[in-house]
Formats: sequence, structure tokens, C-alpha cells
Amino acid sequence: MALLMTLTILLVLSLALTKSFEDRALEQRHLSASLAQFQLENLARSVVRGLIQAFRVHGFWEVTRSKQGLALIPAGAVVPLGEAGISDISITSLDHLFNLKNRFKPLSVQAKVFDKTLTSIYAARQTQSFGVNPEEVMSALNDFQDPDSDPDEYFPYGAEQYPQAHPAFKVKNAPFDLLSEVKVLPAFALLGLSQKELEDHFRVSGPLESRLDVNMAKPEEIAAFLDQWSGLGEPYQNLERLKAPLLEILSQKDKNGFQPFFDEPFVSRGNSVFEQELEARGLMGQISAAELDLFSGVTKLALIRFTLHQGPRTKRVRVLVEFSYAIKLPGKRLPKATGAVIHEMQIY
Repeated sequence: MALLMTLTILLVLSLALTKSFEDRALEQRHLSASLAQFQLENLARSVVRGLIQAFRVHGFWEVTRSKQGLALIPAGAVVPLGEAGISDISITSLDHLFNLKNRFKPLSVQAKVFDKTLTSIYAARQTQSFGVNPEEVMSALNDFQDPDSDPDEYFPYGAEQYPQAHPAFKVKNAPFDLLSEVKVLPAFALLGLSQKELEDHFRVSGPLESRLDVNMAKPEEIAAFLDQWSGLGEPYQNLERLKAPLLEILSQKDKNGFQPFFDEPFVSRGNSVFEQELEARGLMGQISAAELDLFSGVTKLALIRFTLHQGPRTKRVRVLVEFSYAIKLPGKRLPKATGAVIHEMQIY
């Protein structure tokens, strides 16, 4: 009996010790994974802080587009950062995208541009009609953001609840924080936009007004922007008629690629490069102040993307940053970025 009891106790202790080792091994794996994730997140934040500091010291255009900036990094190359590294760095201006935080009213410029944007998306798919009433979508966008639970006063298309949704959905009554929020609206979901189409044409961060940084934009992007804002009536009544010369002017780039072609402030200074180009073609006075405000020499809202490498782990990083600028200094082509606000940061 004593021998049997001793063996039984030894067996129980062995099982307990084995279980303890298993728990410890699992805990170590969990701690190791958590530490690696923490290190990746810290590295991502450090890279973003480093880029923002470079924009402040050297200038946004100089870092992103100059031949002496990120263009020096070969395609696909991994830039070493201690035991880690980054690759595939891209920085894109988003100022020209349509901001869905706008308050939509019938026959307003915002309503017309939203309608034209949807039409251009479906035209690119060779789809003639999207079969959704744009006013119903604008009503849902207004309702989502207004401070009350009443139907929209401009486009009254029902109450601010969607009991047919699963689970039942009641709108937020506060401005959008993330672009993906628009997809919870049934009216917007019926548009059937892909994630790429959504991100390529819309935003909910940054200034309400759309502006195109022509120093960053390619000629085809400038042409698409001119088409989007043409034919809207006042105060954009001249863009359609002046599209060809404006496209020629705004598409100009420095041949050597060491400096931006246009300076900032872009207009209303009397001697900007853009105004000189308009004057040389006899176009000064033929374009409205609102039309001039559509174009800029600097980026305010930028999308920063890059890939992080740490050992066997690889993560993609996506960051939305809004910049503010100081007054242009004498002798400088563009003002330096003096402030930055990070609206969104994703690591996936």
C-alpha cells in the first residue's frame, strides 16, 4: 500500500510538472510574440517620426519627389535600421480627393462633384449607370454626421435607423473618423464600390476643400482633376473652356528634378510662377478666385506607406498625416512643414 501510494504521488507530481512546463512554454511564446509586435509598432512610429522630421528640415517635396530624396532608394531595396529594415516607401498627396464630411445641399457644388465622382468611377468600369439615387446616399451621409436624430432637411429619405440591417444600425450623429465608416451606411453600400475605388476617390480627413498639389501630380491626374471640377457652373465656370492651357501650364516640371516648378503661395501674391505663366498666355483675369484656389504647390494631407522587416516578420504600415506650413521664407521655393497631425495609423 505504501509503495502504491508513493508511485501514485510521484505520477501526480510528474503530471503537474509536465503541465507547468507546458504552461511556461506557452507563456514564453506569447511573451515573445507580444515583444516582437511591440518592437514592430515602436519601429513603425520611429520611421514616421523620422519622415516627419525630414519634411520639417528638408521640405516635403524635396523628400518625396526630388532626385536627392527617396528617389535615391532603389526599387525593392530594404533600408537597414539596426536589426530591422524598411522597404517600398511611398508618399502620396490626398488633398485632391473628395471629402465626404461635406454638408450636401441640392444643386450645391459639393453635390455636383459627388455625383460626377460616382459617374467617373462607373465609367472607368464601362458601367453606364450605378442604379442608385445619389440624393439618397447624400441624405445618409448628412444624417450620419448631423447632431440630431431627425431626417435630413435637404434630402428627406427616411429616419436615421436601419432595422433591416443585421444587426440593426442607428447612425452615429458625429463626423466620420475613418473612411471605412461610410460602408456601414446601407445607401452607400448599395453603390458597390471596392475598397480601392473608395480610397482612390474619397477621404474624411484633412481640409474640407479639395486642392491639387500640382508639384506632386502627374499630367493624367491633373487632367482628371480638371474634368471633375469642370461644368459645375459658378464659381467654376471657366475650367472647361481653359482646360487645355491649364493642363499645359500645371503639368510643367523641373527638367533636372532638383526643385519644384511652382512656388507657394500659389496665387494672390502677384509674382508667383503660376501667375507669371497665366500672364504669359494672356489668361490672367479669365479665371475666378475659386478656380485658382483649387491648385496648390504644397501637400496638406499625405498617405505614407512602407513595409517593415524584422527577422522573419513583415508588416505593412499605412499612415495619414496632415501638415501645416510656415510663411514662405525668402529665397526658398516652398515653405517647410512646421506641424503634423497623425489622423490614422494601421499596421497589418
